[in-house]
Amino acid sequence: MIYKNLYQNKEISKLQFENYILNKVEFNNPYALVGVSQKMCQDYNMQMGDSESVVNMLRDLKGIEVACLVKEYGENEFKISLRSKDYLDVSEIARNNGGGGHIRAAGFTLNENTMDRAISKMRDILKEALND
Repeated sequence: MIYKNLYQNKEISKLQFENYILNKVEFNNPYALVGVSQKMCQDYNMQMGDSESVVNMLRDLKGIEVACLVKEYGENEFKISLRSKDYLDVSEIARNNGGGGHIRAAGFTLNENTMDRAISKMRDILKEALND
């Protein structure tokens, strides 16, 4: 009963929201990167937290070492969620950017003017981390 309530009780609207986000993903093996705006949440009547499942879905894909979710929280404020699979320590990326977390799950806040700039900054951060 508990399992069913926790894992077999997803609303169709949440699945549609996740699908919309997944269709926006930038795949650059070995990373996947996607942004979620407040407008996207409003359009699907979802909370920003409802997007968190996507970062784990992306990390679980074959060939993806690190997944990054860029979430718009306010004016010039983007919360970054990172997940890794085997070899990349995402807590180091987070610490280097004023955040924290664990080896395989971490996050931090970016202050950028637009979602495009936040995505571009994360693309650069991930490329640098993966090339070290």
